[in-house]
Amino acid sequence: MISSDSKQYSKSTVKSSISQYRQLIIITIILAIAHYGLATLAQFVSFKNSASAIWPSSGFFLAMILLLGYRIVPSIFLSALLIN
Repeated sequence: MISSDSKQYSKSTVKSSISQYRQLIIITIILAIAHYGLATLAQFVSFKNSASAIWPSSGFFLAMILLLGYRIVPSIFLSALLIN
């Protein structure tokens, strides 16, 4: 009986971890899309030499870290690496 309970617990743990990875992948994709949109917006308000006084994606990333915690930092790094 003990082994069947542990197997059931193990299946729920695996499903939970797969769900967390899926959620992290979805968040990464959303961050990349938002970063691209905000970077495009910043290019419209930049100077002739591509210097920009504002960079809205930095504020967006800061808000995401404050809302979702440090577990989102690898997603932010990956998003910035892919877009830039």
